[in-house]
Amino acid sequence: MTGYISVGQDVISLLSKFFIAAGLTLLTATVFAQEATVKLQEEVTIPVADMRLDALLTLVSKQAGIRFSVNTRKFPTSRTVHVKKGTQSLLRLLTELREHTGIDYRVLGGHIIFVDAPPLIVTKKAPVVIKRERVIPPARFVIIPVSPVTTKQAGVIFPAPDAIKKNTGYFRPLITAPPAGAKRSESAFALKPYAAAGMVADESFYVNPTIHVGVPFLYLVGSWSTNFSFSMLRYGAGTSIRLSDNWRLHLQGTTGRMEANYDSLAFLQKTVKAQLRKLSLAGEKQMGDHWRLQFGVALNSLQTTYYTEGKPRALGKQESEALANVKYFKPPYTISNNFSPDASRSNKLWIGFRVGIFYSFLR
Repeated sequence: MTGYISVGQDVISLLSKFFIAAGLTLLTATVFAQEATVKLQEEVTIPVADMRLDALLTLVSKQAGIRFSVNTRKFPTSRTVHVKKGTQSLLRLLTELREHTGIDYRVLGGHIIFVDAPPLIVTKKAPVVIKRERVIPPARFVIIPVSPVTTKQAGVIFPAPDAIKKNTGYFRPLITAPPAGAKRSESAFALKPYAAAGMVADESFYVNPTIHVGVPFLYLVGSWSTNFSFSMLRYGAGTSIRLSDNWRLHLQGTTGRMEANYDSLAFLQKTVKAQLRKLSLAGEKQMGDHWRLQFGVALNSLQTTYYTEGKPRALGKQESEALANVKYFKPPYTISNNFSPDASRSNKLWIGFRVGIFYSFLR
């Protein structure tokens, strides 16, 4: 009899441990499920209107305690996005991102997955709108963790969780980096309309209001240049190529003319005519949606011709001596000067700099 009682107590003890373990497991799963749910009505605070995508997602991840999955080939994290500044709900922020950038999203547990906005297909038989979701090809996905990110962790590429790959059509079992030499989403030689206006300063002319009109690959250049002693209208053409999302390289060629009249003997009309040709190479940094900062170098060629009574004639002496009392344009320095007292024409070369800021009317 005592043996049966002992066996019964063992069975009861095992059943008690089983139910306690099952209860703890259920409680843990319930708490985890509650913690892993994205609350779209939770409010987040955005300090500025224009932010890089990776900085925005990191900020929201810390405030809302969620994780994001981003296809960096389709949506570069270095891209600058425009959102509303201030406090707003997570749902409103995601809606605004979708309206301004075309980035749609899906919610899975504690993750928000960025995807392409699905196209709308309307059937001919009935006015029913069918949403067809696209499958994104293999790419890199950056999972932004909830905890603070260290410098070493910031560059780590995390693979998509198994649960995400299993329950969505937006991930493939194998996550690979984009192939080397993959084409960019936008051509480096863009043919979209381009119009910009700005102010440029260089080593010879301190004020140069300038306009560009055309396409980024080929555009016209117009500029009025002055150093408060001499002024001239310059014109020419330029081309540019995109180096990255925020950088372009510009090559421009312009020309302009100046002249100064003088009469040293009161009856001989003398004139100094100069033509300035400029070939410049400048880098351009995008500052927000419309502003651009340019800086670079330029090769300058100044061809000067000396006239007496309307005909080219040599000065017969050094330029500084013959034109000592004449106010005409002289370069600040030269790397080449072929002036000769016996020649009616001279050419001077020098390398200068340029820096400017432009406002692009078209994004």
